[in-house]
Amino acid sequence: MTRIVSINYQCGYCHHELTRRQVTSVSTFFNKEDIFNFKNTFTGLFPKLYFCPYCGYIGEDLSKESSSEIKEILQSEEYQLLLKIGDKYNPYFQHFLLGYQLMELNSHREAIPHLSLSISYERSLFLTTSPIYKILDQRDAPLDIVANNTNDPGDLYINYLINDCSKHLNFIEEDNFLLIHASVDALRRTGRVETALVLIDLVIKKDFSYEQKELLKQEQELCSNSDTLTIIKVVEEVEL
Repeated sequence: MTRIVSINYQCGYCHHELTRRQVTSVSTFFNKEDIFNFKNTFTGLFPKLYFCPYCGYIGEDLSKESSSEIKEILQSEEYQLLLKIGDKYNPYFQHFLLGYQLMELNSHREAIPHLSLSISYERSLFLTTSPIYKILDQRDAPLDIVANNTNDPGDLYINYLINDCSKHLNFIEEDNFLLIHASVDALRRTGRVETALVLIDLVIKKDFSYEQKELLKQEQELCSNSDTLTIIKVVEEVEL
């Protein structure tokens, strides 16, 4: 018989009581590897990372006191706003927050995959989007959007964050296709098609698979297609 118990502990930042699962015994009839391989960053029986919905603390062991750098991020006005308006129990939103924290810690290369994963053009990470327009305005991000992009300001905001992270990458030496494709896609979706085309020309001869090169060619075609480069204005929400 496989026995799983719940362990209660206090968050190392806000001291709220949290719970995590722990396997205390495994049946000989149960494939042990099935348990230990069933992992995702924030989901599964043994998550790689945990998230406190009360304060936004993210880590492998939330019972440990957060570092001074993490505390500064958690206490920042923007992070507190994101935590307030976000869908906190959505694992994709948790990936977004992790990417945001990594970006603020200057771990730009590690931040991009989590930011990219959090984007979905079918659902929003934010329960209310009006404050996102204010954040974009504070970052001097124009509220124009490429016509084949989403009209969700949250996705637009995340793409701008990916752009900020991409500025710190050396694409001449970079060989991680996920980072390159996410950077190209974010540039295109924020209207910076000329920069996206330059980046594609720089990396398309790298030793990528046929399928990966086809994705870059698709991005190249989208950037070169005048029909998809029509700029439309995003209408801000009006608070009643």
